Amino acid sequence: MDAPRVWRWVSTAGGLVLLLAGLLGLTQVLTAPGGSAQVAWLGAWRSLAGAAVLIGVWWMGSRRRAAGGLVLAFGLSEIVVDLFFGDLRGWAVLLLAGGLLATIGGLWTVTGSRFGALGGILAGVLLAACLVASVVGGSGLGELALLTASAFLMAVAVRLLWQPCLAPGFGLTLTALGVVALAWLGVLALLGLAQGWTLDQLRSLAAWPLTLAGTWILLTSFLRLRSRTTPPGWNPLGLAAGAAVMGTGIGMLLLGASGMGLALVPAAALVLTAAWALWFGGWQWRHSGEPAVGT
Repeated sequence: MDAPRVWRWVSTAGGLVLLLAGLLGLTQVLTAPGGSAQVAWLGAWRSLAGAAVLIGVWWMGSRRRAAGGLVLAFGLSEIVVDLFFGDLRGWAVLLLAGGLLATIGGLWTVTGSRFGALGGILAGVLLAACLVASVVGGSGLGELALLTASAFLMAVAVRLLWQPCLAPGFGLTLTALGVVALAWLGVLALLGLAQGWTLDQLRSLAAWPLTLAGTWILLTSFLRLRSRTTPPGWNPLGLAAGAAVMGTGIGMLLLGASGMGLALVPAAALVLTAAWALWFGGWQWRHSGEPAVGT
């Protein structure tokens, strides 16, 4: 599947979510007497944002960067509106997913082949935010950072799809494993925001996806140990990060989330994975204009 088609599908999904949410909000105000003014303007805003995103999708065929910028602007604006004015409890948390999909689609359209590199940079920053949230106790910030980091790490997974090994089909299987684990973490973060979970409650359900994600990072780095298409020292760093993440997941499975807390291994897993993503993203961004030797 070509990348432009994926840009459009992701952006279209975000636009449809926002448009449907806006129309439902306006319908609620019009049919229920005494509806609040905030619900009315939020419904109008989301209808406008959804329509603008869908117009941007239609425009992508002729003016890719301008259309991507339009979709990106409304996706980011929707996330800001949700965080400051919206109620993210219950099903309404899906509105955040709509804004996130539009943001990713617009960003992917604007950056093109550099999206995987940018995804690594943003994922590293957001994983660092997860660590900060764990230390200061901000469950909402931690869950939002985990949700967004999971989405951008999927871009890294796709960028690393082709493995330099004798069994290329195994690279696809390994990438599918990573994407499933990251999607699982993202869904848990969405549920945590919707239900008002604490970080401890979120950790209690994250053992299996963390184990799978650690396995993906570990095996991907091991398969690429002799590859010259990745940053120097990045694959050994990935071995350490993957082992720490997998160890965190296995530890939670064996000891329970309360036994792990923010102990040395989970903290090291966050730090190493953030460094792994940042190093990959920064190096790929710097060399993205050079002739490619491989993936």
